[in-house]
Amino acid sequence: MDYRYLKKWVSENLQSSNNLTVLEVRRQQNSLAISFKGKSEFLQIALESNNPFLFFTEQKILPFRKDTRVEVLNQHLTHSRLLDLAISDLDRLITLDLQKTDIYNQKVEYRLTLELIPHQANLVLSRKGSESYVIIDCWRYVTLAAKSSRQILPGAAYEPPLKPERENYAAERFYLSEVEYPLRITDLVNKRTDLADSVKKREFNDINTLFEALFYEVLLPQKQQKRFSDLIKQIQKKKEKKEQKLAKLRKEYADSERSEDYKKRAELLKVNLHSIRKGMDEIKVVDYYSEEQQELVIPLHKELTPQQNMHLLFKKYRKGSSGKELIQKQIDKTGEEIEQLEREMFDLENNLQDPELSVDIPGDDGKGARKQQRSDKYRRLRIDQDWEIFIGRTNRENDELTCKMARPDDWWFHTRIFHGAHIILRNYHKLELPLHLLELCCRLAAYFSKAKNSENVPVDYTQIRYVSKPHGSPAGYVIYKNQKTLYVNPLSLREAARMVESWGK
Repeated sequence: MDYRYLKKWVSENLQSSNNLTVLEVRRQQNSLAISFKGKSEFLQIALESNNPFLFFTEQKILPFRKDTRVEVLNQHLTHSRLLDLAISDLDRLITLDLQKTDIYNQKVEYRLTLELIPHQANLVLSRKGSESYVIIDCWRYVTLAAKSSRQILPGAAYEPPLKPERENYAAERFYLSEVEYPLRITDLVNKRTDLADSVKKREFNDINTLFEALFYEVLLPQKQQKRFSDLIKQIQKKKEKKEQKLAKLRKEYADSERSEDYKKRAELLKVNLHSIRKGMDEIKVVDYYSEEQQELVIPLHKELTPQQNMHLLFKKYRKGSSGKELIQKQIDKTGEEIEQLEREMFDLENNLQDPELSVDIPGDDGKGARKQQRSDKYRRLRIDQDWEIFIGRTNRENDELTCKMARPDDWWFHTRIFHGAHIILRNYHKLELPLHLLELCCRLAAYFSKAKNSENVPVDYTQIRYVSKPHGSPAGYVIYKNQKTLYVNPLSLREAARMVESWGK
């Protein structure tokens, strides 16, 4: 963050921040929250690698928690009073001077130094000594071995970083120039940053509100999107490994079903061992187990001896006869694990689960006469006592929702052209379909499809009584009739939940 913006923030918040009493310090990844007694807003310190800064906010979006990284800060700063807030000349060092009374009724002075320097962001807690401030704890330890001009370690005297050198007077003039309002977020971020038009055009007349918007409207969504992408890649890798395992298990199961055939071939090889030579890829033998006693061709491994080929077939026989049931259990378990990974990917791809905030779309408690155990695993949105929306996340869930859980008077929604989830609108009391629910469900069906980023998406809808699954068709495949089509714009489940909540009000 540019020095002049930080300096302006300090000057605008100097008076209001004095004489605040620290209540506690909490943490969420690289952000810290210092709350104060009797104040609804707290000081948020964003120790971002590329763009560290701080601001006062009342936002309760991030789940700040106490943990070991802030235990020492809490131990020393809780019940301390903020005396002064200052920024160093020509450097991005903000200091918070605090004072508290210890158990011996002695005044103790602390200094919390925020080094808001890109790629070197740090937070240092020090205690005032007779000659200097002595470091108690810090966010990032720095030793001389790291080719640093100073060391930041508990017990050492605190030394600020060297002042940055200015290349020319013009650059220094800009560095120290006054901040002129109104400001926009585009003044603070890289020009290549992709921003919504509403964010670009918004103007600010104080630095704190600008910093708050920068974090919650730009930086946090960017971090979340990157986290989404990274998690999806991780889950995809796990899924691929599970699928490879499943393919191997199915091959082993197919081999186990041929166990008697392996035994027969092994016995035939045993009889004809004298005719086999290493390097042969097959041998023709008389099948003494058949009534016609026809010739049977037995494939061989060239690299194995006759005895090894025979033992390999006997091994496959024993494995098949004893492990068939065990292999089937492993197949079922692996299939369930793959389906769970597909659900996680579905939630991440559709913003139903937030890895940064640990927030999930809340489901209804589901009390009623319907089958609770089965419905718990589905994504759903309760409208009222008459209606409830269910969303299939995998092909198997789509089958279960449409073909097993749904009733004839329920409504079924699916995009006409694009692959997507089955949306089921449960009609608990066999009522007529309201227009606002029709549009809502169609928009959800458009969102949970490959057309989620498009407009005017065609969505077919009909009652479940007109939906059927052909025998032997793959999971998730159904046919339907008596449908109608509505062209809609996609709507996320979060937005749908807010819309339903507004209907209740």
